[in-house]
Amino acid sequence: GGQSIAEAARNARQEVRAEAARGKYSFWAGENVPTACCIAGEWELPVVVSREQAAGLGRLGLNTVETMRALKGMVASIDSRAPMRLVSLKALRRHGRIPRSDDNLTILLSALPRDAKVGFVSHRWLRPWHTREECEKNGHTWGGMAHPDDAVGTKHRLICDGMERLARAKGWDVDKVYVWIDFAGVEQDIPELLIAGVASLRGYITLCDAVLIPAPAVPEGESRTVDFVPGGYGERGWTRLEAMSMYAVSALKRVEAPDIWVAAGEGASFLERFDYVLNKLPSDGVLFSEEDREYIRGHETAFLHQMQELVKRNGYICKHSGEVNCVAFDPKDQNGDLVASGGRDGVIKLVNRQTGTALWSVDLKEEVKSLAFSRDGSMLAAGGVGGVVQIWTVGAGSRPVEMCTLRGHSRDNPECKCYLRGYFSKNRECPVKGHSARVISVAFSPDSKFVASSSGDEYSSDYSVRIWNVSTGEVVCSLRGHSGHVHSVAFSPDSKTLASASEDKTVKLWDLSGDAPVEKGTLTGHSADVLSVAFSPDKKTLASASGDWTIKLWDMSGETPVEKGTLTGHGGAVNCVAFSPDGSL
Repeated sequence: GGQSIAEAARNARQEVRAEAARGKYSFWAGENVPTACCIAGEWELPVVVSREQAAGLGRLGLNTVETMRALKGMVASIDSRAPMRLVSLKALRRHGRIPRSDDNLTILLSALPRDAKVGFVSHRWLRPWHTREECEKNGHTWGGMAHPDDAVGTKHRLICDGMERLARAKGWDVDKVYVWIDFAGVEQDIPELLIAGVASLRGYITLCDAVLIPAPAVPEGESRTVDFVPGGYGERGWTRLEAMSMYAVSALKRVEAPDIWVAAGEGASFLERFDYVLNKLPSDGVLFSEEDREYIRGHETAFLHQMQELVKRNGYICKHSGEVNCVAFDPKDQNGDLVASGGRDGVIKLVNRQTGTALWSVDLKEEVKSLAFSRDGSMLAAGGVGGVVQIWTVGAGSRPVEMCTLRGHSRDNPECKCYLRGYFSKNRECPVKGHSARVISVAFSPDSKFVASSSGDEYSSDYSVRIWNVSTGEVVCSLRGHSGHVHSVAFSPDSKTLASASEDKTVKLWDLSGDAPVEKGTLTGHSADVLSVAFSPDKKTLASASGDWTIKLWDMSGETPVEKGTLTGHGGAVNCVAFSPDGSL
């Protein structure tokens, strides 16, 4: 900007000091010197900082005070007897095989160029056996020792090709790309140093820019989470831990998504970014040696603690790449820690609210407008912009399994005959009985036999409620009567009444106790859209929330509902309402 270097440096120092004084930043800077640490405006000079520690701290960049303290703690976990050692990508390719620690191909972190990029290789050893008999019994050629690759160097080529493709995709200088891999980076012959390297794992990952997983085959299907990497990657304790580590470090650094990449195929023809899910702890994973479990548990405990602290600092448990439209607690979890969320990005996640880690995620490829668990938590329903209701069975700690898809009128439904040249036109001969607009709300009946769904958008006059039979996937009935979008539906605890809330400023009550549903009343009084309804657990009270900034309470104990109060105080539309489990709130 026309400033001299001295002027720019002086201004930068003043700006950073001012920001640090407000507690915003903590940082380390310096080159091959005992590095100064600025926390909330107070400079801390370490008594002793080794060259390797200084190099590690210098790679942490700039972040908030709490984050830098956490990252500094991760780096400090590196044992001084096992400093981080890396091999350049060019040297790795020239070597022709995965190097061992005694090949003397690695260099210390402090010897890297300041703008170097580091990739961490997370992988299963292909020949982990320590005897010829075990190795040959498992179909491999004995090479005189345990080895991470096969006899022809398949994994070596994949790592080189994958890292080079990744570097080019991210715009890195390939000549300044370095790789950490356990066989080379951890001493293999001296037990004390081997243990020191294993204990330093979380510090190593903290200093890496990306994780590369060389997969033995191209992943099948559309799921892009690490538990779907071929070769049992998601079942192994160490590989689970390494993926968890990169996720935790990325979360601490506030990176939008962890840089976990899977390479597969000839020449790493498959290279895609994968997300991380924690449906099982790393310490519960499969291990070649049981002695490793305690090491894994130690790293795992440290990361879980940092993630718990991060959730507290952030004030949120999960991020989507678009607006979050709906959340629901998993009833199976008695601690109330598991929360499902869905949003504009089309993804549904089940997240532990204590650590912010996802147990699973499902990509619907279209915006998710509503979510609901069945009362016992065995099923999950979702409604989206495509007029579809999807239902999954959800076991404890396991990924959801699609149970049925309740389809409406859409271009994607081959049974629908209502689209002519891309435009919707009602056809009386169309066999489809579902919605012709986005599904805004879904709810299970208390006995879990039925799902109610409501609809509406600016392009459709489908202001209806559908009730579906969960076991058959068929529409039981369509409830019509509203003159605007139906924003919310709720069953009474005895399943005999359904309430629906609408853009037309009313709540309608539907009697479900007979052979066919009957409209039994309309509740009026709101001066704007009614956006949400909920029954109290004893079914005696109905709450309705509105765009008029109020919540109304209705006495449902008599033959005719009676308004018994209006709750005010909000400074805007009240989008959602719910009772506490005991009905006291």
